[in-house]
Amino acid sequence: MCKLDLLRTLPILGWMTLAAAAPQIALSQTPSQTQDASAGPAVTVPSPPPTHEELGDTLSVHRRYQAAIEEYGKATSSAAVWNKMGIAYQMMFNLKDGYGF
Repeated sequence: MCKLDLLRTLPILGWMTLAAAAPQIALSQTPSQTQDASAGPAVTVPSPPPTHEELGDTLSVHRRYQAAIEEYGKATSSAAVWNKMGIAYQMMFNLKDGYGF
């Protein structure tokens, strides 16, 4: 009897949950942004080129550690760059060179 009651109440609870969430779902949707013709053309701001450290980070993510070490070498010297360079050496199992960073 308990199992039968549970089977009857599950669909009802599902519909009640959907009915309670429907207003929140409807309010969370935003209308599409249409550009007014009188506003003129959209202005795009060019992004600055990536720094040597950012290039090294990207190369490290793609497991190109030797190239990352070269980019880190070109970057402005800082503790963070040295740490990243040491990690790149460690990932290549070159611990001898990695201890200096």
